[in-house]
Amino acid sequence: MSAFSALMAPPGESLSEPLSSDLTLEHGTSLGLLSAVSSFLSSTPDETFASVDPEKDWEKWAARDNMVTYYFLAKSSVTGEPQCAVRAILDGCDPSSPPPPPPPSPPPTTSTSTSSPTAKKARPSPRPRLVIDYTYTSPHCRGKGLAKQMCQYAITFASLLGANSYVLALEESCPYWMEAHGFVLEEGPNLSARLNIFPDTHLLRLATDPLDPGLPSDLAMQVEFDSDGEDDEKPPAANTRSASAPPAPAPPEAFTSALAAVKSLASPESSAALTRISQLLSNALANPARRRVSTGNKAIAQHVLAVPGTWELLMEAGWTVADEDGGDAGIKLVFDDAPVAGWIRAGLEMLKS
Repeated sequence: MSAFSALMAPPGESLSEPLSSDLTLEHGTSLGLLSAVSSFLSSTPDETFASVDPEKDWEKWAARDNMVTYYFLAKSSVTGEPQCAVRAILDGCDPSSPPPPPPPSPPPTTSTSTSSPTAKKARPSPRPRLVIDYTYTSPHCRGKGLAKQMCQYAITFASLLGANSYVLALEESCPYWMEAHGFVLEEGPNLSARLNIFPDTHLLRLATDPLDPGLPSDLAMQVEFDSDGEDDEKPPAANTRSASAPPAPAPPEAFTSALAAVKSLASPESSAALTRISQLLSNALANPARRRVSTGNKAIAQHVLAVPGTWELLMEAGWTVADEDGGDAGIKLVFDDAPVAGWIRAGLEMLKS
């Protein structure tokens, strides 16, 4: 029996265990658990979670090298009422696989060097990974430290699996993860490309975990995600349209001029900014919960708005100022698809081209 199968629920199943004297924890991937989490999130007044679709998310992550969405749900032991949910992404945690090898020990040091000229320095191998994707606590259960307890459980769970822990954190939540759980920014490009699929989040890693640089091939996954994500957002192919369907209207001149101005810079920074804008727009069109951004977000400030002309492009693409007095949090922007509904998908294709 592997370390994984001893701790993880088998695929399509879930396990239950006491979390405290009055709480039961269920974790796994069973349809019953996914349904319970979906119902729990859909009943929330928080639109960020109300629009989460576990089935679509499972498909999205499975397309990324067979990663698995794994759920943790804390429920009242008496009433069965859900109180807190955590979703994690498991990367390389296969219940049928053997446990990962321990990290290599550093070679002993001696007063004289006896290493051969051809000796190579040991390179850390990729390890299984658990990425905390989101956590949600019922409003009447907040302030009790339940979310922190659940996240710590997930981190301990990862450690027992021999996996490294990561979290996808919005700019404003990074201090919490760093101070409460000991995470630091993951600066390696390989894992950032592999695991961070959102333009407005940072990938954090547990500082005490063994080093995992990922693989150079991971860099291609960001490109693969961009192309995969486009499939969901593209209008129907020409050969599937009705012969009488009218062509989609072209984007207005104000949008095309703003886009041309940014493209004319022809720099790596402007290309990266356009990629992030297309990701922001794709997310906003696909999920109403992702229609708000802030200029105080460092990823947006440094990699989008630092490029001349991007503010004008965002405004022409449907983003409007919701709150100019955001203080240190920056200006709040909200995407309004009503004025741009007729042509924005065509505009998105122009952004991606």
